[in-house]
Amino acid sequence: MIKTGDKVKIIAGKDKGKTGAIIQVFPELQRVVVEGLNIAVKHIKKRGNQPGQKIEFPAELHVSNVMIIDSKTREILCTIWDIPNDGGDPGSHGDDEGREYLN
Repeated sequence: MIKTGDKVKIIAGKDKGKTGAIIQVFPELQRVVVEGLNIAVKHIKKRGNQPGQKIEFPAELHVSNVMIIDSKTREILCTIWDIPNDGGDPGSHGDDEGREYLN
């Protein structure tokens, strides 16, 4: 089961090669949020007395862009590219023996 706290490595995008922990999971959308990576910036317009500001936050990543890292051996376990909502067999690459997936 992919859950918050799992260590992952980013395999695509601007943060390719970096590692971090999952802080949020969206199984219906097949997306995860990784702590400190894929930072997006939202610009907020000033309102009355409040000044304008830029808010930085970690944006979602599709699960096909992350690889799970085993916390004990620090080896990459698998790439997750499909998380079925119907309980079917998830597709994956690599060694995923004993690994459960989002459902």
